[in-house]
Amino acid sequence: MSKLKFIRHCKIKYGSIGKEKYSDILNREIISHYTKNKYTSIYYIPFENSILEKIKERTEKVKISKRETGTLIIDLNQDIEKITNNYSTNLKRNLKKVDKLGLIIKELNSESEYTDLNLIYNQLFNYRKIKITNQNFTLDTIHFVKQKKLGFTIGCFENEKLIGGAVLVENNNRIEYFIGASNPEYRNLPILHAVFQYSILKSKLNGYSYFDLGGIVFTKEDEQLNNITSFKYQFSKEIIRYNNEFEIVLSKSRKWIYNKYLNFSNKNK
Repeated sequence: MSKLKFIRHCKIKYGSIGKEKYSDILNREIISHYTKNKYTSIYYIPFENSILEKIKERTEKVKISKRETGTLIIDLNQDIEKITNNYSTNLKRNLKKVDKLGLIIKELNSESEYTDLNLIYNQLFNYRKIKITNQNFTLDTIHFVKQKKLGFTIGCFENEKLIGGAVLVENNNRIEYFIGASNPEYRNLPILHAVFQYSILKSKLNGYSYFDLGGIVFTKEDEQLNNITSFKYQFSKEIIRYNNEFEIVLSKSRKWIYNKYLNFSNKNK
């Protein structure tokens, strides 16, 4: 469908954050805004299916992606000892290093700290040679989360210098890791290991039922995505699988063109 952008359509991409009040975070429009755009995406919440039910009302769904995605969750109703006992040996080893290295983990509350984390996020993506369209993406996200009281931001410090952190978003009865980064100059330190651990403990104390590790991929795509997935598996093996992406056609008068294109594409696979 991406080759037929003149036909108004919507790509449905499953994920965990999806209610309309989260649309500013995702920089996407949700259900009620479909028809205003030629091309957009939507995420639904796997634990609360109100958005999914609206999608099911449409019958013209076309599966387009073979990518298999999901997420890992931690049940925070368990004792903390049981949660940490499920950590991998490598994770336990890295968490022991945190105190020895003198790393300080705490919630970020000042504008200067938010700006520093935004800079670290950009530095990391530049290091990985990934283009960023919005240089203030992290800063904008932090401001939105703080303004709407939807979560918190955690930072890791070495000698009073911020070297990494993460933004956690509240999603009904759970908290979810949304974005995070560590300074590439300190990539050998267990920065996000410590940030995740602190966030898990804080989320349990705050009464959330689940900690969502923010998504994983099951298909072999590239080394970086595989590394991120492997990192998250150190915390949990409790998997939620998302359905594959699909599209719905909004241009009813041009749907016949899309159907011809689809038939042609399938014949040439």
